[in-house]
Amino acid sequence: DVSGVTYRSISAARQSALHYWAPLCATSLLLERFQGANDGLVSVESARWGEYLGTAECDHVDLINFPLKL
Repeated sequence: DVSGVTYRSISAARQSALHYWAPLCATSLLLERFQGANDGLVSVESARWGEYLGTAECDHVDLINFPLKL
């Protein structure tokens, strides 16, 4: 952390692995088993830094706005 810098974070997770972009279903289930709620690639706990603003209902692909979904 750098003094004078405000850090904020947001995480993402879905209620069900069935709602993830297909390639993230397996990683989501694996992460959930060991680290809890996640966005398919990053756990909610790992995403927390500084002032935590909450968890969005989406997966990692949605969060980074990557245009792979149909």
